[in-house]
Amino acid sequence: MLHPTQYADVLQEKVAQSGAEVWLVNTGWNGAGERLSLKDTRQIVNAILEGETGAMREETLPIFGLAIPQEIAGVDVNTLDPRNGWASPAEWQEAAEKLAQLFINNFKQYSNNEAGARIAQAGPQL
Repeated sequence: MLHPTQYADVLQEKVAQSGAEVWLVNTGWNGAGERLSLKDTRQIVNAILEGETGAMREETLPIFGLAIPQEIAGVDVNTLDPRNGWASPAEWQEAAEKLAQLFINNFKQYSNNEAGARIAQAGPQL
């Protein structure tokens, strides 16, 4: 098993060589205990592949710094922002901070070199 930064270097090289865009698509559970529907997942992935995601919101997702499309044809705009799947903004914030802390704590073991420290800085920020 290699240090995670070595895998990150390989991924970065492949992305640069191919000119690919990298997207993170949440197909998991939301705060209401519901999964993103297969229909919405397909619409989102197809929009990405077709280059039809449109403009991104000016604001990125707090803590994680992720950009979110303003809209995707056929997908309820509320589905695109994970904060909307929670009963309240406070509940989302609490869960997001807990998840971020898990990432931060886990990645400490890999931040023992310059590359690992840079990757940790690109991750969730509390």
